[in-house]
Amino acid sequence: PKLARIHAILRDNVQLYIRYNNHGEYSYTIIFSKTSLDRSRFDNYDDRWEVSTRPHHFHPRKKKNAIQSNMTGNPEEDMSYLCDLILSSRLYDIEKS
Repeated sequence: PKLARIHAILRDNVQLYIRYNNHGEYSYTIIFSKTSLDRSRFDNYDDRWEVSTRPHHFHPRKKKNAIQSNMTGNPEEDMSYLCDLILSSRLYDIEKS
């Protein structure tokens, strides 16, 4: 697919976007509210973040910076981890920078 997208609205009105493209790029974005930076995102769209997992990085909720990420862009590996973060509510509390 040129661009594969999934958009899901969770029970608490949190929105989840999963995107892949033909260039090996991905993003998993969780939007908690319309408030500025009230989101978390795993992606590899840019290579500017100085993290050990570069280009894979994580933008924690309410932070501008990025930190290292456990994601690889492989849905077979990433989806179970992402679901675990969402179901356990750990993603709601990750506020590292």
